[in-house]
Order: sequence, then C-alpha cells, then structure tokens
Amino acid sequence: AAAAPRAPLSCLRLSDLDPKILPALKELPQGLPGVQVQERKSEKPTSWRVVLPPQGGAAAANRRLESLQQAGVDDAFVIRDPGPLQWGISLGLFRSQESAEKRLTELRGKNVKGAQIVPRTTSVAELTYSCPPSVAADLRRRIQARFPQLSTDACRP
Repeated sequence: AAAAPRAPLSCLRLSDLDPKILPALKELPQGLPGVQVQERKSEKPTSWRVVLPPQGGAAAANRRLESLQQAGVDDAFVIRDPGPLQWGISLGLFRSQESAEKRLTELRGKNVKGAQIVPRTTSVAELTYSCPPSVAADLRRRIQARFPQLSTDACRP
C-alpha cells in the first residue's frame, strides 16, 4: 500500500513581539499534536536621535553647546547618561527617520557640522508555528484568548 500523502502544514506567524512574552507563547501549543515553533529575534528602530558625537568630556560638551546656542540652535542638550553617546549633544528625538533628516538639513543650514542620525532600537521577536491544519484553528483560539492584542498572520510553512 502506498503511504498516505502528508497533509500540507498550516502556518501562523506573530511579529513584533515583546521578548518577555515568548515563554508563554511557546507554552500555548502544549498538548496539541504536531506543532513546531520557530523563533527569530531582531532589532527594530523605535525612534531616531540627531546627535553630535561625544565631545570628550563635560567641559568640551558644554563649550560646544554654547557655540550651538550662539548659532541659534537653542533646543540642544548635553547627553550625560553613561553609554556610547555620553558627552555628545542631542539635537532632537524623532518618531520618523524623515523628521530626523529634516532636522539634519535645518542644522546644516545653520552651519552645524558633524551631526548624525542614530536610530534607537528595541528588541523584537517573531514566532512561527507550523502545525497540521486540524490543529491551526485551536492554536489561533488559544493565542487570541491569552493575548487578544496580538494578530496572527498566515504564512508559508
């Protein structure tokens, strides 16, 4: 007798997930037969910051800030938080890259040199469940019941 043809798998994808909820999402298919879970992590920009790179200390950063104010840039501040941008100068935080680029153009018009755009990112995860079609509806119901804010996308297994 010929082997029965395998039914094609169904595929559900959840994107832009907060990594904190991954353990719970991975447990959801427990008890459902034939479910495989794949996880992918990535970084997603959430905002864009226009900055002048670190100035080499507080005194140098304050001098640069004064020269910016003399050039008519009065909405800048020194970044004091420890990290790769400490003693740099923040020239604005924007929700879109286009807005950050407009700011950069405006600064160049005021002869401000050396400013750059630095994306601020957050970690996001994507989970893909592949499962027999008979299980897919049940799995989707479990996801919606526990995490009503998430939308499941169909995908190719």
